[in-house]
Amino acid sequence: MNLSTLLTLISQATEVPEEQIIGNSRKANVCAARHIYCYVARKTDTVFGNQKWTLEEIGTTINRNHATVREACIVVANMLHTRNAPFLNTFDKVLKILTS
Repeated sequence: MNLSTLLTLISQATEVPEEQIIGNSRKANVCAARHIYCYVARKTDTVFGNQKWTLEEIGTTINRNHATVREACIVVANMLHTRNAPFLNTFDKVLKILTS
């Protein structure tokens, strides 16, 4: 799996167009999709056995810097830890698509 394939799968799972994930929108659903993309891309090596991408490589695909990707990963980890129900539903949809 590569980053562009992952972006497409996240887009399908969250029903947010890739252009919006890459874009500058701050709408909650778009930010959630972008954050999930960063988190899954960073953790993908442990899930799918792929290479581990750097924060910079992940950020380049969505026009962000490494610090933004790092912060997105922290946000997702916190949402998963606090068991935020709407976010968990979206995250579960993503995992189902990625593992099917």
